[in-house]
Amino acid sequence: METAHGLGLRSTATIMFGHVEGAAAWARHLLAVRALAQHPDFTLTNPNRVRALYGALTGNQAAFHQADGAGYRLIADLVIALDESPIGTFVELEGSQEDILRMANDLGRPPADFVADSYHALFQKHRQAHGSTAQHMVFDTP
Repeated sequence: METAHGLGLRSTATIMFGHVEGAAAWARHLLAVRALAQHPDFTLTNPNRVRALYGALTGNQAAFHQADGAGYRLIADLVIALDESPIGTFVELEGSQEDILRMANDLGRPPADFVADSYHALFQKHRQAHGSTAQHMVFDTP
């Protein structure tokens, strides 16, 4: 992938599999994806790069769901979800405290930026701050 990108070719981390590849090739590919995630040009703050690197990999049943769990371990340290809501967009970090702190640091967010409130509590604070009478946290329909 790195060579292709250096040549200006668009590519992803797709594992092609069939009669010529097996577990050894899948393992090498997982190691290559792990190494690319450490590349200086890769950042978790760019969703297109995250999808290009991990998206195709996680969709490959044979490689990602290996019995030894290597595919899961590759991305299981921390689960990140971007949650857009009518009261704002949040990055939801799940994982061990160490993983959450590491990811927040990578995203340039100090612990002072963390929001530990539930979505219900955030909605109630938003209603009060904006004088809203909304009863549900739903998007307006056109």
